[in-house]
Amino acid sequence: MKLASICRTKEIRGYEFPGIIHNSSYFLTELQVFADGLVNCWEMVDLPMFEAKLRNGWVVTSIPSGAALSIHGIGSVAVTEPNWAHTPKTIVKFVKDIVLALNPRLQNLYDCHGRDTEEINGVRYAAVNTDNPRPWKTNQPISPLVHGMFGASLRHFQVRDAALHLVTIQLFKDDSALIFGAKEPQSFDYDRLIKQIENSDGFRLPNPGELVVIEGLVNFKAGHWGYRVEPNELAAEFHDLHSRVHGGPGAIQECMRAYRHYLAEQTSETLKALREKYEAVPAHLRIYCGDMDVKDIPIRMILYGKGEIENWSHYQASKQLGEKLPSIDIPEPPNEIP
Repeated sequence: MKLASICRTKEIRGYEFPGIIHNSSYFLTELQVFADGLVNCWEMVDLPMFEAKLRNGWVVTSIPSGAALSIHGIGSVAVTEPNWAHTPKTIVKFVKDIVLALNPRLQNLYDCHGRDTEEINGVRYAAVNTDNPRPWKTNQPISPLVHGMFGASLRHFQVRDAALHLVTIQLFKDDSALIFGAKEPQSFDYDRLIKQIENSDGFRLPNPGELVVIEGLVNFKAGHWGYRVEPNELAAEFHDLHSRVHGGPGAIQECMRAYRHYLAEQTSETLKALREKYEAVPAHLRIYCGDMDVKDIPIRMILYGKGEIENWSHYQASKQLGEKLPSIDIPEPPNEIP
């Protein structure tokens, strides 16, 4: 007898807090800790493996003064005169305390058996799927029977108490917003939030010399920015996130749909639509309009000319090494478009 295949899913509660991954450079991330003892530090690992990640320097609790800290979606800023909240020893205790708060009996803790990847048919995969954890809220006491509301989140700097606090802003389908990272959590409706985000008195990026607070991680004075996103682009990203939380496709998906239409049929109409959808994507997100290899270079070549290939990292690297230059095939634009 051949049995019918079935599966089930289970929601595992967790909390997140800021941490740093050292992967050649220093990257701010959210360390996510779950009730089953798993910790997401760009790889889903159990508690003993998390301690090993600290020992081998993948997760760090401090960086040298003057070093650049990369903040995804915002920029890269030099950290000067830092005051760090944790040592490797204290962060291990902090993580274990979170697990204990979520799972007081410490039941059914996950054991990765020392592996963060596994091989299937010659291809290596993450041993535990992160499943893209999402913000979650409920107005009821948490229990196994409560089904809360899922949302999405972005980071920004909030002006509070003569400092710039890096906060996490969670948006939900009921148009509520929760802000974490500046003392007590704050609750806003979306319209009020977006007005504050568009006002530099409420949210802005720190200038060199200003005090920056990343709660639970570090206080420091901002140094120079290696690069940073323009405030209007961050505001545009919040509008786009709001649309996606409400079930919309989002600017990137709309751009990729227009790109596929253009590849299928090169006309003045599909070219115009591609231009409109691409330029509607916040500028700092346009690199995601494509795959991990070529990013948005093919679209830029179509819209702005084949010389855009020179901005492709693979092309630049080959040019510096004196190797054969790579190419990207794109369809020719319709003749009536100059």
